[in-house]
Amino acid sequence: MFKKVIKRITSKKFALYVFLGFISAVITGNIVTYFLYDSAPYEIGNKYTISKDNKTLYFRGDIDSHEFKRFTHFFHKNINNFVVNSSGGDIKQAILIAEVLSKNTIKVIVDGVCGSSCSNYYFVSGKQREIRKNSFLLYHGGLSDGTFTMIDTGSWPVPSSFMGLFSYWAMYKTSEEYQGFKNREKQLYKNGGVDLSIIKTSREKIQGGKYHFWSPSKAALNDYGFDTTHFWYPANKKEKRDAIKYICENKIDYAAARNTKKCEETFSQKFLIE
Repeated sequence: MFKKVIKRITSKKFALYVFLGFISAVITGNIVTYFLYDSAPYEIGNKYTISKDNKTLYFRGDIDSHEFKRFTHFFHKNINNFVVNSSGGDIKQAILIAEVLSKNTIKVIVDGVCGSSCSNYYFVSGKQREIRKNSFLLYHGGLSDGTFTMIDTGSWPVPSSFMGLFSYWAMYKTSEEYQGFKNREKQLYKNGGVDLSIIKTSREKIQGGKYHFWSPSKAALNDYGFDTTHFWYPANKKEKRDAIKYICENKIDYAAARNTKKCEETFSQKFLIE
């Protein structure tokens, strides 16, 4: 009896069944993960407000994994202006929203900070662009700078499970979509008339983490293709200090509840404002 069991286990047919069962488990597990990732509940929240004349949409907060759904809940054809105050967030969601902004020729206005995915995608997608007084455009790299992987971005789900091989399968599954978004990033910059190399430059400017963000000067932004006519930028050190203080007290949500002074120190020391 024991010999028969051993013979059965070592047979090619049994090995094939085991292999097919393993593959089925991998596929099923990742399909479930993808459905859960895409259909997870989300709250409308208070990130968005609309002006009384119904023409300006305001966004304040981080860009999370459900931002596109939330954005489309508020956006409509009469919106002309998109006013942002955001340090960034999910790359994939930001590109999806930026494509809508670009298609509808929306004016994008920075009121506070616009960093990371906000500057990379929201701002560049604007038909017209404005940076209000005491506001900064902040960069620190992106998809095209060559340093991000799918996992680094946090925008593409890589399921974790009891076997690490599942993650590699998920990476293979999403690689085509990931490359597609890199191409969509290039198209956004082409449509906006902005040189995509600003993203790579920003990665170099932060010097491997010495700085959190780089805020390019008006001259630098001009060189990359931006029309800086309506871009505010501090004319001297006092204006820079005053702007940082104003932002920490009024535009960064956590500052008032925690430590405004610490916010000002971080901004002054870790943000390269040229």
